[in-house]
Amino acid sequence: MKPANILRAFAAALAITLAASAPLAQVSTSITTHKVKKGETLYGVARQYNVPADSIIRYNPSAVNGLLEGQNLIIPGVGEAKAATEQQQNAGWRDANRPAQAQQPAVEQPAAQQPAPAAQEAPLNDGVDPTAQINPNAVAASDSAAVGDSLNRCIAPVERTITVSLIQPFMLQRVPTQKDQLTTDFYRGMLIAADSLRTLLPHVKLMVYDTRNDTKRLENYLAQEPQLREADIIIGPDNAEHLAIIANYCRENKVPLLNNFVLRDTTYLANPYVLHGNITSPDMTTTAIHELVTMCRNDSITPVLLHAEKPDKDMKSFVDAAQKALEEAGFTPRTIEYSSALTVEDLQGLPAGPGNNYIFIPNGSALEDFNRYAKAITAFKEQNLGTNIIRLFGYPEWVTFREKNQELMHSAETYIYSRFNPDSHSFNARDVLAAFQRWYRHSPVDGVPSQALWGFDTGCFVLYNLANGFSFRPGNTLPVSYNGVQNSYSFIRDDRNPEQGPANTAMYIVSYLPGGFIDARIVEK
Repeated sequence: MKPANILRAFAAALAITLAASAPLAQVSTSITTHKVKKGETLYGVARQYNVPADSIIRYNPSAVNGLLEGQNLIIPGVGEAKAATEQQQNAGWRDANRPAQAQQPAVEQPAAQQPAPAAQEAPLNDGVDPTAQINPNAVAASDSAAVGDSLNRCIAPVERTITVSLIQPFMLQRVPTQKDQLTTDFYRGMLIAADSLRTLLPHVKLMVYDTRNDTKRLENYLAQEPQLREADIIIGPDNAEHLAIIANYCRENKVPLLNNFVLRDTTYLANPYVLHGNITSPDMTTTAIHELVTMCRNDSITPVLLHAEKPDKDMKSFVDAAQKALEEAGFTPRTIEYSSALTVEDLQGLPAGPGNNYIFIPNGSALEDFNRYAKAITAFKEQNLGTNIIRLFGYPEWVTFREKNQELMHSAETYIYSRFNPDSHSFNARDVLAAFQRWYRHSPVDGVPSQALWGFDTGCFVLYNLANGFSFRPGNTLPVSYNGVQNSYSFIRDDRNPEQGPANTAMYIVSYLPGGFIDARIVEK
């Protein structure tokens, strides 16, 4: 069963609260109200009133999950929004809330990486607590009050020591490769999360182990490190063989294990101590198809299936399942077949004019496939500008090339379904990445998803729940859901099978809208 989602707006509230060191009473509080119309988005309303979307969320926390027709929004005055924005730009995210330099979390700095922060650093030694027991007394009084107003009323911080173990191949014995640096970025993102929550976490130990992708080394850790048995949770590596070894250890010692990285692993199905940190592919397909059918029904859209001569195997399965669901829902999907490249002429057989709305569903997901049909859809959209809803829907591999092809994605009004929010330019993502830059004096490795943001979201989810007294062990109430900057967590378990661990059911529908705007909406199974 799914727990009450009391963390629905937590990620936004965390970033916004920590960005604003002045209470609202110190700035203009002129407000107005806005009644949401059908089809309006948070970012569209924000643009209409020329205020940041985060400022609207501050007054309407539920807006972080999307807007509902007829909903009344409180719109902050331009003065308040401007003050918050300027403060965020000038002071930056977490400047006032960071520990003094001497209290910064110790982080390893391999020789090939950029210079370390001015604070004293220590190597990432095996089993050492690099957070140095984060000190809540270092928070400035005004920020401590702001954090308390936003979050402390939701939880009563635990007094015991919270212990999280991170077992990863950091490969510190060599000059780091890009993959090694991605692993380290995840860890650093967790440190920023721990610092962000330190007013709620009197005692935290983050135990870090470098496996070096060496099975014998991993087995030695498990045999010789008794403190691992005391961990509240272990976050496992992206090595499937090592994950299986750790899972057996966790079952024997009754320690929860979070699998974030091995997407196709099924260990959780027979091990109640394993949490599957990503929505499974079947669940993601089912949820995405439900969203597609709902979109077609709500906006009176005709689905159009694009059949390439050589379809992508996974996407063909998705399109076949989508066609079946659409037909069961009463739709009659149109089908357009093409060989090498879809052209606007191939679309001329579709009735045009007002009321003829289309959403195109391709059976190819690679970048070259996207380039074949997105340009034709954009041209068809321009021919029917102002009279039709014309969209593109899918699970594209090409989202990883967002910088290069994003303009085309916006032009085609593209909707994708994804395990993560790829918008690294959102308000909250920029805040966390700016904090990363200040702490470590370099940006995280560029990638989709961002490992730094993933580490931040995982740290917030795990530490907040542990601080709230939740346990990740079987037989306990499931942890509360967390809607993150990039990754979200909402676990369910099959109560009929006590030997099965819980699985994450959260995913995103991401809209690339005309005008360059991106709207990421969290949906669940």
